[in-house]
Amino acid sequence: MKNILKIFAVILIICQMVLCFSSCGRLLSLILAEKEPDTENGFENVSDEQTEDEQSKEESAEESVTDEEQSEEATEEESTDKEQTEESFVLTKELLSLYTIVIPSKTTGEDLSAVAAILQRNIKDATGLTLEIKDDFVIEGNDAFAESEYEILLGYTNRKASQEYYRNVKINDSGYAMSGKKVLIVGYSSATAQSAVVDFKLDVLKNISDDVIMTADNEKIFGGKYTNETLLINGVDICEYTIVYPFSCVKGENDIATYIQEYVTLKTGYVIKCVDDREPVGEYEIQIGDTSRVTDEMKSERDAAGYTRDKAYIGKTENGLWIYGNGKTGFYMSMRKLMSRCEENDGSISLDLTTSVCEVSQTFDVSVMTYNVYYDLSETKRDPQGVITTVKQKAPDIFGLNESGKDWVELFLADSEITSVYECIWGKPTDSSSDAAYNVIFYRKDKFEVLESGTKWLSPTPDKKSQFAGAAHYKTFSYAVMVDKASGAEFLYINTHLDGSNNGDQQAALSDVRAKQAEVIKSFVKTYSYLPIVISGDFNEQPSSSTIKGLINNNSRLKYCLKEAKEKIDIGTTKKINSKWESVGPSIIDYIFATTDSIVVNFYEQIDNPIDGVYPSDHLPVYAEVSIKY
Repeated sequence: MKNILKIFAVILIICQMVLCFSSCGRLLSLILAEKEPDTENGFENVSDEQTEDEQSKEESAEESVTDEEQSEEATEEESTDKEQTEESFVLTKELLSLYTIVIPSKTTGEDLSAVAAILQRNIKDATGLTLEIKDDFVIEGNDAFAESEYEILLGYTNRKASQEYYRNVKINDSGYAMSGKKVLIVGYSSATAQSAVVDFKLDVLKNISDDVIMTADNEKIFGGKYTNETLLINGVDICEYTIVYPFSCVKGENDIATYIQEYVTLKTGYVIKCVDDREPVGEYEIQIGDTSRVTDEMKSERDAAGYTRDKAYIGKTENGLWIYGNGKTGFYMSMRKLMSRCEENDGSISLDLTTSVCEVSQTFDVSVMTYNVYYDLSETKRDPQGVITTVKQKAPDIFGLNESGKDWVELFLADSEITSVYECIWGKPTDSSSDAAYNVIFYRKDKFEVLESGTKWLSPTPDKKSQFAGAAHYKTFSYAVMVDKASGAEFLYINTHLDGSNNGDQQAALSDVRAKQAEVIKSFVKTYSYLPIVISGDFNEQPSSSTIKGLINNNSRLKYCLKEAKEKIDIGTTKKINSKWESVGPSIIDYIFATTDSIVVNFYEQIDNPIDGVYPSDHLPVYAEVSIKY
């Protein structure tokens, strides 16, 4: 019996082992089936159908992609709706009540407050609404100095709408347009802005219909006249460029940026933007000096080109140009090298710079004389021919005359020795009287060619015969942009005579007028700040006067040539007699000034020139020899 029980126990153990092995085998099969699916054994083939878990994941992913696509479509629709809203925006009387007139505070230096008042009055007359006027100064977080959605932008403001629109606006253009919900009254200066305000009144405010004042398609720009249509730098239109200078500006880099800007404006009408290097990098840039954008690669290329402190350097960069030099004079000469490579042809200018340029500056010599000849040829105390004799003795390359009436100019032109050497630029007479003076310019015709010349009045309105309140006489200056035939380099010469009187009290009282007249000249030469400049004439002021000091202050390129000259004959006066040919004490009122960043003054002389004991004029001539860099 015991044996039977033992046998049964053994059989039971064997059965349990079989069951265990069977379970392990099934488990192993399941594991293997996950790695190597086998449809023949009844397991799913995941190459044809995915697991429920994976299907769930994919369905979720598909739903996510669909949501993203729908979101993108919604964003595009919103963007399109926004664009359509801006493109189809209609300015109504109701909306106009939300608007403010905004004028520039710093961008142009023009005070447009008076023009804004005219615009404000025009809008009130047309709609009954009085809009607030404010400048474009912004303080983040301060509602009183915040940008508004609804603004009428008068002139070139700091608003993004102005900055973008004005890229293609030239200096003498004017008109009106809309940019989104902003109304733009277009014009850089007070004159062009006022012209735009008049056009806006006549075309828009006078034609309000059904409470609609203006729509997005109300755009009208009147273009001015320009010497050249555009300037291309390596095929890119200059209006796409930004001029960048270092924030520190320790070497006058911002001045060089302004000179380039003024050159472009004079030649094409475009006013390209000048910024310091804190601004974001633009698509195309002209960099001046050590900006924060300058790379080690740029410096290596400059050094490899052979740059030294006495050379001008123009580098070609990935997005434009790099102008470099030793200090302000070095930057100026590099700028001049850049401009000398600009080629004018058929109403456009092009500059194709394939490689960097590194060159030593060169010079050409010019001698200049200024002479107040005393207007009255009938004066018996002197011989007018002595004036012409003095000119012939010094033989200057250029000379300017003051107090020279028509009879004086004709006397010079009757001298064959003069006419064989010199051409004469008459300019315009100071007024319409028979004895009106001309600030004539004589220049050597074998040495120079005149590119441009003209006459301006020393007054608030220089382009027409006019004078400052309190002036004793109409006064002018004549100017000529000349090119040296040998080098092809340009420079500007100005001959002038400021107001004065033989009456001592009146002469002193005219000091304020002369200061204003000098400012007219300073304003004019800014237009030609990219050129070397020589100014000569009778200023009727002593060197210590505020007028002369204001002309040659630290912010001015102009300097008094007597002080800058390497050699000089300084007799301390430009008058030894008065208009009665009586001896007088020392008095310096006749001058020659020059831009010493581009001109070296070699010699200066106040000429003591009695002929047979008699002075030819009540003034002494002043003479200078200079070297102009290019």
